Amino acid sequence: MNKSIKNLFIIGFIYLLLSFGVFLYLEKLNHLVFGWNIFLAMIPLGLTLFLIKNNLNRYFLAILIILYILFLPNSFYLITDFIHLQESHFFTDMSTYNFDIKIWISLLHIALGFLLGFIFGNLSLYMIHEKVKNRIGRHSWYLIIAILFLSSVGIYIGRFLRFNSWDIVRPITLIQKFISQINPFMLNYTLIMTLILILSYVSFYHLFNYFRNFNCRK
Repeated sequence: MNKSIKNLFIIGFIYLLLSFGVFLYLEKLNHLVFGWNIFLAMIPLGLTLFLIKNNLNRYFLAILIILYILFLPNSFYLITDFIHLQESHFFTDMSTYNFDIKIWISLLHIALGFLLGFIFGNLSLYMIHEKVKNRIGRHSWYLIIAILFLSSVGIYIGRFLRFNSWDIVRPITLIQKFISQINPFMLNYTLIMTLILILSYVSFYHLFNYFRNFNCRK
C-alpha cells in the first residue's frame, strides 16, 4: 500500500478516536455517529485498492464494482452532517459571537469529517479514473459523472429515506420506497448535489495532477 494512502487511513482512524472524545465532552451522540460515518467513508478507498489491480476474476471484479458504487456515497454524505448545527447559536446577538467553546468544537469536528470524507471519496474516484482513462480516454469522464450522479442519489436515499448501503439486501423495499418518494425536491436536490460533487472532483483532479507534476519536476 502506498505510504500516503496508509497515512490517510491512519488519519481516518484518529478521527474515529477523536469522535469518541468529542462525544464524551459534548455529550452528544451525533458526534459518535460522525466517527462511524468516517469509517464508512474509508471503505470505498479500500475497495479501490483492489479494483485497480490487474488480472482480477471478472465475477470478483463485478462484485467489487457494485460494492464500490454502493459505498461511495458514504464518503460524500458527510456534507449533510452540517444540518446538526441547526441548534447551535454562533451569535448571541446580531454582532456578537457566542464564546461557548462547545459549539465551535462541534463545527470543527463536522468540518474535519466533511473534509476527510471528500478526500477519501475523490481520491478513490481519481484512482479509478486513472485506471479506466488508459482504456477509454476522454470518455472516462462520462463514467465519472455517472458515478457521481449515482452517489448523489445515494446521498438522498441515505439522508431522507434513511436507508444504508447494506439495505441493498432488501432491494424491493428500497426501490418501492424510492419510487414512492420521487418528487420535484428529490430531483432538484439530486441535480444540485451532482453539480457540487462534479465541481469538487474536477477541483481535486486538477489540484492532484498539479502537485504530482510539480513533484516530478523537482
